[in-house]
Amino acid sequence: RFIERYGCPYLNATCRAHYGGVLVATGNWHDAEEELIAALELSENALPAVRGEALTRLAELRLAQGRLEEAEWLLAGFEDHEAAAPVHARILLLRGNLSLAAATARRRLGVVGENRLESALLLELLGEVEIGQGQVEVAAERGRKLAELGGTLDCRVMLARGERLRGHALSDGGDAEAKGHLEVALSEFARLGMPFETARTRLLIAQALRELDPEVARTEARAALA
Repeated sequence: RFIERYGCPYLNATCRAHYGGVLVATGNWHDAEEELIAALELSENALPAVRGEALTRLAELRLAQGRLEEAEWLLAGFEDHEAAAPVHARILLLRGNLSLAAATARRRLGVVGENRLESALLLELLGEVEIGQGQVEVAAERGRKLAELGGTLDCRVMLARGERLRGHALSDGGDAEAKGHLEVALSEFARLGMPFETARTRLLIAQALRELDPEVARTEARAALA
């Protein structure tokens, strides 16, 4: 109603970009795409800060869809936008550029700090990089601290990401406790209504169990795929 009365398409673009991000997280990807494309159209002549938000959210969706090259193309020239850090770091991680992915996450964490909601995704990404570099104990400790902070702040997303990181790291290190932490993360993501993150967590459980209990691992993998 405010937009209809006063105009300002750029405010409309920002709100649509944020709403699109919510729809991505909650699994409504069809409506998310509509909102994010509308945000891009509305921000076509806007300042980079406004347009960067819409581009970043759409790139996040493309990454979730496995469309890595499209995500890279969308972020081209906007890699330094404040909202782009997690998506840019994820792209670098998927491309195997672990050092630059870590540097990107750390740079943004240096701005926002490690005790805010925005930092949870960056800390999990940094932990994934550490796992890729063989630093599983460092990653497991990072996950423990993140989950502990989520519990202190009563922030379920932060708790879920911390437990998942800890379980992922312990699984890579062959620790039998890994499944317990992944199960906590699975329960939290499911309760939060985040189906894609739920599926990613199920896949990690499947990977953790493939040697110990192949039948259960197959069941978890099928559930993740569904």
